[in-house]
Amino acid sequence: MATNLSILVDSPTTKYSDSDEQMAFSDYSSNLPDLIIPIDAQDVHESPNPIEQQNIPANYTFTFNEIDKTTPIDKVNLDMDHTIGNISIITIYIKCWRHFNKADGYPPYELFRWFFEGGGWRPYLKEFLLYLVDLRSKGYIKQINIHTSVSNYNGYVDWIAQCMDKLCETEGIIDNIYDSSVSGGISQCGATYKPISPSAILFDDKPWNAYPYNRSVGVPYYEQNVSNEPFYQMFDKQHHKELQSVLEYDARQYPINYNDFTGDTFFKDIVPKLKEYFGY
Repeated sequence: MATNLSILVDSPTTKYSDSDEQMAFSDYSSNLPDLIIPIDAQDVHESPNPIEQQNIPANYTFTFNEIDKTTPIDKVNLDMDHTIGNISIITIYIKCWRHFNKADGYPPYELFRWFFEGGGWRPYLKEFLLYLVDLRSKGYIKQINIHTSVSNYNGYVDWIAQCMDKLCETEGIIDNIYDSSVSGGISQCGATYKPISPSAILFDDKPWNAYPYNRSVGVPYYEQNVSNEPFYQMFDKQHHKELQSVLEYDARQYPINYNDFTGDTFFKDIVPKLKEYFGY
């Protein structure tokens, strides 16, 4: 059966994005003409490598204890995919949802709660975010921001921020979004270099791409797989083969990691360290 990968087409311009988000919104294969979307050459650019210029010590491990605390922390920046969760496949789900429902915009969080709260979000994310919100409300920090290699040209990152609000049953968790448009260029791993303001720290699964490196906290790579079965149940059976073809194509591009990440406790374990630092 031929796959209608035109489902995945969105915008004629795109910037770097993580895993499935890039497949959903950009060009992937010359063998799939419906999917070909030219990437603006200005968006994929070389720039001086700030990481090499920083001379990161070989034994540096990007723990919270190692960060430079000379400048007090008043902003907390969060990377997205593989840090706050394994969420990139949601972009494929959204494209299919739009296609078969002839809908625009983004679906309500409740429609995909099964995905986010069934492993898409990293364990203890809710507790971690609520602690940050409490810190901000008490004046210990000023901002909670998203700092991602994904482009927010179509409001995707805004929607993820709104989903974080839904998870925590509160509003306005995220103050600012720093996407690929404010990056320091593309790193060798394909993600972007991320300049950090002097009073901020960054939580990221690729902390070595941060500048300065000693304000970035390494987060273990998270890639919990969530079953697609509830996704199929959202559509009439007549569409299941087409949906299967799209998801199988995605799995060939990004093989599924079947390791169990449900025991991850990073966000649970980092809160006591932050409490010790802030004294709250």
